[in-house]
Amino acid sequence: MMTRKQHNVLVLMAQTYVRLGHSRHALSLLHPVLKADPDHVLALRAAAQAQLDVGENDRAISTCEHLLSIETGFSARKGIQLLLSRALFRANSMAKARRAFAAAQSTSERSVQCNT
Repeated sequence: MMTRKQHNVLVLMAQTYVRLGHSRHALSLLHPVLKADPDHVLALRAAAQAQLDVGENDRAISTCEHLLSIETGFSARKGIQLLLSRALFRANSMAKARRAFAAAQSTSERSVQCNT
C-alpha cells in the first residue's frame, strides 16, 4: 500500500505528463491514487484534463461533476467549471456547456466581490 506522499508524487508526475501531452500515461499513474482515494482533488483535476485530452468526454464530465461536489474554493471551482464546459462542448451538449461557462463567470465575479 502506498503512502499519501507516494500518491502525491504520482499526481505530480501525472500533471507533468498531461502538460507534455502524454495524457494516457498520466491516467495510468492516477489510477492507483484514485482507487485508494477517490476524492483526491489534485488527482481528479489531472484526471479530468487527461480524460478530456484523450477524448473521454463522458468520463471528463463525470470527473468534473464529482470535483464540483467536493471542491469549495472559488478559483478552483472556476477552473473546474471551465474544464466541464469544454468537455460538455466536445460531447455536443451545447446548452449545458453554456451553463457551465456561465457558472465559471459567475464564480469569478463572486470571488472578486469577496476580495473587495
